[in-house]
Amino acid sequence: MSEKGQREFDFMSEQLKKKPFYKMRWFRKGIGACALAILFGAAAGITFSVVQPWAKKQFGEPEDPAQVIVVREETETEETEAPQTETAETEAPHTVIERKDLEISDYKMLYRKMAQVAESVYPSVVTVTCETSNVDWFNEVIENLKASGGKTVMSRVKAVRSDSSPLDVACRYFQEHQHTMRYLYFTPLTGLWFGASPELLLEYSYCANTLSTIALAGTLAADSAGAWDKKNVEEHEFVTGYICGLFKSCGLEPVVGKAEERRFGAVKHLAHTVTASGDVNVGEFMQKLSPTPALLGTPYEQALQHVMLYESRPRGCYGGWIGYFSADSLTAYVNLRCAQVAKEPEGMYLYNIFTGGGITALSSAPDEWNETEYKAKTLIESII
Repeated sequence: MSEKGQREFDFMSEQLKKKPFYKMRWFRKGIGACALAILFGAAAGITFSVVQPWAKKQFGEPEDPAQVIVVREETETEETEAPQTETAETEAPHTVIERKDLEISDYKMLYRKMAQVAESVYPSVVTVTCETSNVDWFNEVIENLKASGGKTVMSRVKAVRSDSSPLDVACRYFQEHQHTMRYLYFTPLTGLWFGASPELLLEYSYCANTLSTIALAGTLAADSAGAWDKKNVEEHEFVTGYICGLFKSCGLEPVVGKAEERRFGAVKHLAHTVTASGDVNVGEFMQKLSPTPALLGTPYEQALQHVMLYESRPRGCYGGWIGYFSADSLTAYVNLRCAQVAKEPEGMYLYNIFTGGGITALSSAPDEWNETEYKAKTLIESII
């Protein structure tokens, strides 16, 4: 090839050089990312320095992190090598429990000590009495009975304080009501109760196999004249019907006496005597008979719900029965027109007088309240 031709093809012997790294795409992208990171970091730092004082002022200083203290457990060897510095004087005393069969005298001693503790707290006890004139709960029961029918006997307590002894009060009260079942009793469980009940629950003769009870319900003022109103007649018929139905369910044929009025202090009641003849298990019969609708109401479950819902304290012995028996007969009366007595400091006594009234859909709440006042009147007069 001529020299001229050689020069024309010299470019083919040139070497291709690599592009410098700082001109590479990945390098430029990396540099850009670093620049953005620096920019964003700077912006974040500036923002934090500006916001931090405001945040401290708004939310307060952060609490120090909780310190964790690690306690090294001593090894058995270290425990044995530790000097014995405790003395017998610093050791905790040992309590020895010994079983002992208690005698009657031991229980009496415990009872006396408990009584002493109870008496010692009297100065710090506050007694609260209420229900001076409140008929709202009577109204609620009446409204319920208008929808469901039936009868409910609602009771209340009148608290009276007096320095008259329970024995003197009971004697005056008994003297005023000689044709009633008069009683006074005390048990550690129930406390002291007394009353004068006009309502016979059951009289049974074992020899003659005869039963007698009284349907006593419906109340008016003792000096009221004229016929018994519809409400009291209906209330009384609930009781009479229940007793006759129970007699029949036990295979007895009830004989209902003529209607009569029975007076008790400031009130009078509508009454029917119900008798029957036959051999019955007296204990089982009384369990079915008590409480009658004269003391709880009817239907039983509905009346019980009303009592549990609206009465604010337990009835205690009120509404139960008390009586006496011999080899020939048994006589039991309903525990009503009664009071529970509690001794207070400085020679005073608190008389909790239990009284109640039968409520139906025809009842008037003020009238029912006044009825409970009339029933308690003679007992209050005996106290004060």
